[in-house]
Amino acid sequence: MTGVLVVVFGRGGGEVPAAATSAAEVKAAGAKAGAASAVDAAAGGPADAVMAMLQGQAAALIGGDEAGWLAPVDPAQTDTVAYFRKRFKVLRALHVSQFAYARGNKPFVGAADTQFSDTIYSGFCFSLPSCPDILPEDGIDLGAPRIKETFSFQQVAGKFLITSVFADRAEKSREPMPWQAGDLVVADGNRVTVAAAPAVAGRAKEALEVAEKAAVFADRFAGEFRNPQQRYRVYLADDKQWKRWFNSSMSRENGVIGLTVAINDVQSEIMIKMSGNRTRAELADTIQHEMGHVVSLGNRNDTGKKLVFDVHEEWLTEGVAEYIGHYPRHAAQSPRKAAVRQLVGSSAAPRGIEVPSLDWDDPKKINAYYGYGHFAVDCLATKYGEQKMVAFVSAMARDGKSDDEASASAFGTPFAEVDKACLGWIRSQL
Repeated sequence: MTGVLVVVFGRGGGEVPAAATSAAEVKAAGAKAGAASAVDAAAGGPADAVMAMLQGQAAALIGGDEAGWLAPVDPAQTDTVAYFRKRFKVLRALHVSQFAYARGNKPFVGAADTQFSDTIYSGFCFSLPSCPDILPEDGIDLGAPRIKETFSFQQVAGKFLITSVFADRAEKSREPMPWQAGDLVVADGNRVTVAAAPAVAGRAKEALEVAEKAAVFADRFAGEFRNPQQRYRVYLADDKQWKRWFNSSMSRENGVIGLTVAINDVQSEIMIKMSGNRTRAELADTIQHEMGHVVSLGNRNDTGKKLVFDVHEEWLTEGVAEYIGHYPRHAAQSPRKAAVRQLVGSSAAPRGIEVPSLDWDDPKKINAYYGYGHFAVDCLATKYGEQKMVAFVSAMARDGKSDDEASASAFGTPFAEVDKACLGWIRSQL
C-alpha cells in the first residue's frame, strides 16, 4: 500500500469574479446575474451579458436549482443539455460549496455576429466554508481549483445561449478532474463521499464502509493538526481512469496504488487504484493512509496566495501518513515490519531516521521505506508525546523549517539527539 501526496499549482488567467461563499451571497449573485443577463448588446455587449448569465447559472448550481442551471443552454442541443445535466448532478453529489466562472481574454463580438466562443474557467470548492477567487487579484498563480473549457454561444430568440463545451486543458493543470465527464457512481456517508468509475462501482459500498471507519481516526488527527475536514472525497479508479484523472505522473509508477492530490493548496482529493487494492483490508489501509495525508498536509489555504509547503521530506510525510493510516496499531504491528527488519540488518541500513526518497517504481523498496518512516514517526510520538510529534511534522512539512529548527521548537532538543534516540528505539522494536 502506497500513499503519495502530490501538490500542484494550477495555471490560468483572466478576469476575477469572486466565488459566492454564503447562502445570502448566492441569492444576491443570482438576482444580480439575472438582471445583468437582460442587458442588450448595445449596453454591455454579448460577451458581458454571457458572463452575467453564466454567473447566474453558477448561483443556480449552489442553490440546487437544476432548471436555473440548464436555462443558459440551448435546448435544441440535446448533447450539451445532457452534459450540463450530468455536471449538475455530479457536482451536487460531491457537495459543491462554491462555484463561479471566469474568462480568459474577452472575445470581440461584432454587432452582426450570431455566434462566438469564449475561454471559460470554472472555479469550485467542495465542502469548504470559504473558497478563494478563481484567480487572485494580484495575479499569483493559485486561486480556487478550476478547470478550463471552451464554451460556444449562439444567438437563439434574441439572446446568446450555450451550444457546446469542449475541454481546453490549461498548462500544468490537474485536468481532467474525475467529475468532468459526469460519469461517476456516488455513495454518500456521514463523513465521506465515494465516487467511483462505472467499471469499479460495484465496490463503492465497500469503500464507503471502510472509509467511514477511517474517517473517525483521520478526524482525530485533523483536530491535532488544526486542520478540520468538512468531508473527505475518495475517487475509485479503474486502471484506465487511474492514469487519466488528475493528470498525475505518480499514477504511472508501478508501486503507487493511492494518491492524495492537493489542488492549489485548497482541496485535497483522494484517488484509489482499485486493481491494487483487491482485498477489503488493503483498501481500508490505503484509504486511511491517504486520509492521513489529507489531515496532516492538505486543505490548508483558502486565500489564493502561495504558502510554504514542503513535501520533499518524504520520510516524514509518508511516515506520518503511515502512523495515521495504521492507527491505533503501532509500527511494530505493521505488515511492513519484516521489510524494515531486513533493511536495518542490511549493508544499506539507515544511519538515522531521515532517509532519502526511493525508487517509486520498486514496490519492495517502497514497502521498507514506508515502514521505516512509520517507525520513525512512531518513535517521535512514543518518546516525546503525540502532540509534540504533530508539532514537529507541522514545523518541518507545513512551515518549511529545518530538522534542527523543528526539533528545537517541538522537542526542546537538537535534532541529532532525537535522531540518535529514535535510531536505537527502532532497532529495539525489531
